[in-house]
Amino acid sequence: MSASCNRRRVGRVALTLSAAFVASSAAAQVAPDPVEPAEIRVVGKQDPAGFLPDQKVPRAQSAISADFIVKQAPTLNAFQLVTLLPGANVASSDPYGLSTSSSLTLRGLGQDEIGVLMEGAPQNDIGYYYAYPSQFADPENLKRISIAQGSVDIDSPTLGGAGGLLSLALDDPKARPGALVDLSLGSYAARRGFVRIDSGTIGQTGLKAFLSYSNTRADNWRGPGFDTRQHIDAKILNEWGAGNRASLALSYNDANTSSYPSPTLAEWTAQGRGFNYDARYTAGNTNYWRLYRAPFRNLYASAPVHLALNDRLALDSTSYLQFGYGNAPYGTQLTTEGNFLGTEALAQPIALPGAVDGVATVLGNYTGDQMRAGTVAKLTLKTGVHTLTAGLWFDYGTDRVTQSYTSIDAEGQPTDRWGYRAKAIRTADGRLLAYENQRTVTVTKSVFVADSIALTPRLTIEAGFKGVNVLRNGRTYLPGPQDAVRKDSFAALPRAAIHYRLDDRQQLFANITTNFRTPNEFTLYNSYYG
Repeated sequence: MSASCNRRRVGRVALTLSAAFVASSAAAQVAPDPVEPAEIRVVGKQDPAGFLPDQKVPRAQSAISADFIVKQAPTLNAFQLVTLLPGANVASSDPYGLSTSSSLTLRGLGQDEIGVLMEGAPQNDIGYYYAYPSQFADPENLKRISIAQGSVDIDSPTLGGAGGLLSLALDDPKARPGALVDLSLGSYAARRGFVRIDSGTIGQTGLKAFLSYSNTRADNWRGPGFDTRQHIDAKILNEWGAGNRASLALSYNDANTSSYPSPTLAEWTAQGRGFNYDARYTAGNTNYWRLYRAPFRNLYASAPVHLALNDRLALDSTSYLQFGYGNAPYGTQLTTEGNFLGTEALAQPIALPGAVDGVATVLGNYTGDQMRAGTVAKLTLKTGVHTLTAGLWFDYGTDRVTQSYTSIDAEGQPTDRWGYRAKAIRTADGRLLAYENQRTVTVTKSVFVADSIALTPRLTIEAGFKGVNVLRNGRTYLPGPQDAVRKDSFAALPRAAIHYRLDDRQQLFANITTNFRTPNEFTLYNSYYG
């Protein structure tokens, strides 16, 4: 029965093939009328849109624009957004970019060697040069992020740009009134809300503005704990005449984020994502997760101005102001006796709440209180084949760094998570118990000149020089041989470049650029442990 069915199927297939062959032979004997070929159009489209827009500067630089940013997850920070750009190596300790532990390297140089600007204003820590992307503007408000690998603009107000430059540009307010609301849910109980309101052009003033607010919360992706972030961005803009514009941008961030311990291979194999600080507090435990939550508040203000003084001369300036305070705490233990303050042995015991047999678990504070203000201004003159630039940069910053201790209650809750000095543990005679306690003032002055010469419509050469003077004055408040410190340094930074434009999208270039990075302020002071 089975063999008969198989033979019938083979016969039908053979008959079908034979009929098809005869039909095709007959068709071949009748030549069809000639047909006009149809027009075929091939249209190229960049994919993804907004990724790696064309660059015209004579150096290695790449960027992403709003068309690309808007398609990414709204929780990503600026470092995570540039992961795909050439030379960028990004590491994140959490999936939503909330932790301050995110890092960026460019061509092997670390995060404290990369200058970061937003609306032309520096975002780096004035003392240690780190930049924290979770504190930057929300991605919905960014129109462009660019990376210059290995070089910075001659007018960039950065102290730690030896590895390159990361620049963020905020979106301009819309000309018409409008609102944007974005709600997000995700893994690890993540939730985020974002709202932006655009005023549109206000009457006959020409002014337009936007204001946005976001709120994010997410559980830690391994172990106990959660992160929170509240953020406000605002910008007001006025444009007039032939290209004149002035704006004021504000960015405020209030966050409370977690740090993650680094597991060994054996610990990761045994516990996997469960490896983290302890979920519950027991007496004497310094590994409780609430002792490792870092609160930070920051305010950035930037006021870029462009004035076309005439058809050949333009003035550009950016004034900025920055405030920041935060604590990077940890769990530790103190004894009531046998302590030192600087080099001084404390004869009297310290009163420690909750001490058992002279030992108490406390919150170790690492606080930074910073203020930074400055301005950078330049004149640009176009005359003949020359484009001449000359400018000045002035920056003044203060940084108060303290490593002190705060008591905790019976549940493991710190009595003050911010680590304020007024609420910290004191010695018997009322002095602040700390093993780092100093204030540093950094004054930066710079002058720069440059010339761009268009030898032909396609060939241009550039040359420039920048001189930077950095003066640090500091004082340590700990007993010991050191009191005041002073460090004055100067860096001479010549540069040159040549580029040839092959067409509207391609160019050949070669450049020589010098950068610098002054030692961070920690190197100025003696260290005491005990």
